[in-house]
Amino acid sequence: SGHTPYREVRALMATASVLLILMGEEWYLRDAVPAKLYDYLPFEAPILAIGGAQGVLAHLLKWSGAGSWATTPEAIADILRAHFQRWQADGVIRAHRRPEALDYLTQRRMAAEFAEVFNATVEHRPIACHSTAPWERE
Repeated sequence: SGHTPYREVRALMATASVLLILMGEEWYLRDAVPAKLYDYLPFEAPILAIGGAQGVLAHLLKWSGAGSWATTPEAIADILRAHFQRWQADGVIRAHRRPEALDYLTQRRMAAEFAEVFNATVEHRPIACHSTAPWERE
């Protein structure tokens, strides 16, 4: 009754003007990256993350070009107002993602890094992965 098939949800996301992520206020969510981000990345609508403390998600949104993060009603209103003005002028709102960000956020890359951590641990050798996030290297 309340279930919408995933392919229908993807079709709705593809036509959205803004994609929303709501973050909780708990301290342990500061560096959480919600799965919804990965659902939204293939689409060009800007992502607006609301709430929580500025953490990894805020950095990822800015670095990737995918969207923005806000916590105050004023900041949220400013972002939505700017999107609305772009929509009025162009009839569409797009946040083009950086190709290197899309590459960085793939399951393939993350699985390879997890495998490297596990292999290095078993083999008692240093881990051969980047120790800093790409947005920190710029």
